[in-house]
Amino acid sequence: MLRIAIVDDEQSERERLKRFVERYFRERGEDVCLSLYDDGAALLQAASEALDLLFLDIRMEQVDGLSAARQIRMADEEVQIVFITNMAQYAIDGYSVSALDFLVKPIDEERTARVLEKAEKRLGSRNPEMISVRNSEGFFVVDAKDILYIETDGRHLLLHTAAAGMRCHETLQSMEEKLPGHFFRCHNAFLVNLWKVEHVKGGDIVAGGRKVPLSKHRRREFMQAMTRIVKERL
Repeated sequence: MLRIAIVDDEQSERERLKRFVERYFRERGEDVCLSLYDDGAALLQAASEALDLLFLDIRMEQVDGLSAARQIRMADEEVQIVFITNMAQYAIDGYSVSALDFLVKPIDEERTARVLEKAEKRLGSRNPEMISVRNSEGFFVVDAKDILYIETDGRHLLLHTAAAGMRCHETLQSMEEKLPGHFFRCHNAFLVNLWKVEHVKGGDIVAGGRKVPLSKHRRREFMQAMTRIVKERL
């Protein structure tokens, strides 16, 4: 269930956007947890609850939307932020907090639906294999099924797919927590997608035609994991 918050000091706009969001998910048979706030300060007071998507008015009297977004972003790098504004040029400031998009008042239902579709794709809510990772350019979503293996590269990681390699600013431990159960820590510096394993040759795993090192201390556990995966896919 997606957790969504709407923050706007104009009640009419809050209620208008609430109707659009509720109708969008109701028509798709999906449940959402929707919270409404009249100010950025109220949002920050309730910030202990993690959000998936945040609609945030840029101009509010107490704590403005951009200031609230900066504080939220320091605690939560993955929440998708959509700014609400009277003038489109203000939305440019949203890039400083990796905003997903913006809505211009008066809010239009069709435009809201497009933004919600974009947010769902980014969050991967319809596909548990989709994960969000970050690099120097911001956040991007990767389908875990496409990953062959992941390796450490200095203080960062390299995600290897059949098509390309992608650098990201994560730790191997954080990736283990994000990834589905068919990824295995085969070495201190490597995670491998068990679904992509072709065979084991000496001290290496071959996945997608590429060699990945297998620690001798993890070999037995790896073979047990592979046996489990094979049984699941039969």
